[in-house]
Amino acid sequence: MVPRRRFSQTLKKRPTRDPKGPVTSDFRMALLLQSTAAMTLRIESVSDRHGTTIRLIGRMQALHVGELQAQIGATGAKVVLDLEELSLVDIDAVRFLGTCQAGGISIIHCPPYMKDWIAKERGRDT
Repeated sequence: MVPRRRFSQTLKKRPTRDPKGPVTSDFRMALLLQSTAAMTLRIESVSDRHGTTIRLIGRMQALHVGELQAQIGATGAKVVLDLEELSLVDIDAVRFLGTCQAGGISIIHCPPYMKDWIAKERGRDT
Protein backbone atom coordinates (compact mmCIF):
# COMPACT_ATOMS: atom_id res chain seq x y z
CA MET A 1 0.00 0.00 0.00
CA VAL A 2 2.72 2.49 0.84
CA PRO A 3 4.33 2.48 -2.63
CA ARG A 4 0.95 3.00 -4.22
CA ARG A 5 0.28 6.08 -2.08
CA ARG A 6 3.70 7.49 -2.90
CA PHE A 7 3.02 6.97 -6.58
CA SER A 8 -0.36 8.69 -6.28
CA GLN A 9 1.16 11.57 -4.37
CA THR A 10 3.87 11.93 -6.99
CA LEU A 11 1.25 12.18 -9.69
CA LYS A 12 -0.73 14.75 -7.73
CA LYS A 13 2.33 16.95 -7.24
CA ARG A 14 3.03 17.09 -10.98
CA PRO A 15 1.49 20.00 -12.80
CA THR A 16 -1.22 18.91 -15.21
CA ARG A 17 -0.54 21.77 -17.57
CA ASP A 18 2.56 23.66 -18.51
CA PRO A 19 2.49 27.14 -20.02
CA LYS A 20 4.07 25.63 -23.13
CA GLY A 21 1.57 22.75 -23.35
CA PRO A 22 0.41 19.60 -21.55
CA VAL A 23 2.89 17.61 -19.48
CA THR A 24 3.29 14.00 -20.54
CA SER A 25 5.52 11.46 -18.84
CA ASP A 26 7.84 9.26 -20.91
CA PHE A 27 5.88 6.15 -19.90
CA ARG A 28 2.61 7.61 -21.05
CA MET A 29 4.15 8.71 -24.34
CA ALA A 30 5.52 5.19 -24.95
CA LEU A 31 2.06 3.72 -24.43
CA LEU A 32 0.55 6.31 -26.73
CA LEU A 33 3.02 5.53 -29.52
CA GLN A 34 2.60 1.81 -29.03
CA SER A 35 -1.18 1.96 -29.10
CA THR A 36 -1.31 4.17 -32.20
CA ALA A 37 1.33 2.30 -34.18
CA ALA A 38 -0.44 1.06 -37.30
CA MET A 39 -0.19 -2.55 -38.29
CA THR A 40 1.37 -2.89 -41.71
CA LEU A 41 0.60 -5.42 -44.40
CA ARG A 42 2.32 -5.86 -47.72
CA ILE A 43 0.37 -7.59 -50.46
CA GLU A 44 2.32 -9.13 -53.34
CA SER A 45 0.48 -10.62 -56.29
CA VAL A 46 2.00 -13.00 -58.83
CA SER A 47 -0.03 -14.23 -61.79
CA ASP A 48 0.72 -17.02 -64.22
CA ARG A 49 -1.32 -19.27 -66.51
CA HIS A 50 -2.54 -21.33 -63.52
CA GLY A 51 -3.95 -18.40 -61.56
CA THR A 52 -2.87 -15.73 -59.09
CA THR A 53 -0.96 -16.16 -55.87
CA ILE A 54 -1.43 -13.35 -53.39
CA ARG A 55 1.27 -13.29 -50.75
CA LEU A 56 0.51 -11.56 -47.45
CA ILE A 57 3.50 -10.23 -45.52
CA GLY A 58 3.43 -8.65 -42.09
CA ARG A 59 0.43 -7.95 -39.90
CA MET A 60 -3.17 -8.02 -41.04
CA GLN A 61 -6.14 -6.40 -39.38
CA ALA A 62 -9.69 -5.38 -40.26
CA LEU A 63 -8.66 -2.24 -42.15
CA HIS A 64 -6.72 -4.38 -44.66
CA VAL A 65 -9.66 -6.65 -45.51
CA GLY A 66 -11.19 -4.23 -48.04
CA GLU A 67 -7.96 -3.88 -50.02
CA LEU A 68 -7.38 -7.62 -50.06
CA GLN A 69 -10.98 -8.21 -51.12
CA ALA A 70 -10.53 -5.75 -54.00
CA GLN A 71 -7.34 -7.49 -55.16
CA ILE A 72 -9.00 -10.90 -55.02
CA GLY A 73 -11.98 -9.56 -56.99
CA ALA A 74 -9.75 -7.92 -59.59
CA THR A 75 -7.90 -11.13 -60.45
CA GLY A 76 -10.93 -13.01 -61.77
CA ALA A 77 -8.83 -16.19 -61.96
CA LYS A 78 -8.05 -18.96 -59.51
CA VAL A 79 -6.64 -17.32 -56.38
CA VAL A 80 -4.25 -18.77 -53.82
CA LEU A 81 -3.41 -16.92 -50.60
CA ASP A 82 0.13 -17.51 -49.35
CA LEU A 83 0.36 -16.80 -45.61
CA GLU A 84 3.96 -17.90 -45.07
CA GLU A 85 5.13 -14.45 -43.98
CA LEU A 86 1.94 -13.29 -42.30
CA SER A 87 3.02 -12.77 -38.71
CA LEU A 88 -0.07 -11.46 -36.93
CA VAL A 89 -3.81 -11.29 -37.58
CA ASP A 90 -6.82 -9.94 -35.73
CA ILE A 91 -10.23 -11.58 -35.42
CA ASP A 92 -11.69 -9.77 -38.44
CA ALA A 93 -8.80 -10.91 -40.62
CA VAL A 94 -9.25 -14.50 -39.42
CA ARG A 95 -12.96 -14.39 -40.21
CA PHE A 96 -12.22 -12.98 -43.67
CA LEU A 97 -9.66 -15.72 -44.36
CA GLY A 98 -12.27 -18.29 -43.29
CA THR A 99 -14.78 -16.75 -45.70
CA CYS A 100 -12.19 -16.89 -48.48
CA GLN A 101 -11.49 -20.55 -47.75
CA ALA A 102 -15.21 -21.35 -47.71
CA GLY A 103 -15.53 -19.59 -51.08
CA GLY A 104 -12.98 -21.88 -52.70
CA ILE A 105 -9.83 -19.78 -52.34
CA SER A 106 -6.84 -21.94 -51.42
CA ILE A 107 -4.70 -20.95 -48.46
CA ILE A 108 -1.12 -22.21 -48.42
CA HIS A 109 1.74 -21.98 -45.91
CA CYS A 110 -0.70 -21.14 -43.13
CA PRO A 111 0.81 -21.30 -39.61
CA PRO A 112 -0.84 -24.02 -37.49
CA TYR A 113 -2.24 -21.60 -34.89
CA MET A 114 -3.87 -19.54 -37.65
CA LYS A 115 -5.27 -22.65 -39.33
CA ASP A 116 -6.85 -23.74 -36.03
CA TRP A 117 -8.22 -20.27 -35.38
CA ILE A 118 -9.77 -20.07 -38.87
CA ALA A 119 -11.38 -23.49 -38.36
CA LYS A 120 -12.81 -22.45 -34.97
CA GLU A 121 -14.25 -19.23 -36.38
CA ARG A 122 -15.77 -21.06 -39.36
CA GLY A 123 -17.33 -23.54 -36.92
CA ARG A 124 -19.00 -20.69 -35.01
CA ASP A 125 -20.59 -19.33 -38.18
CA THR A 126 -22.43 -22.56 -38.96
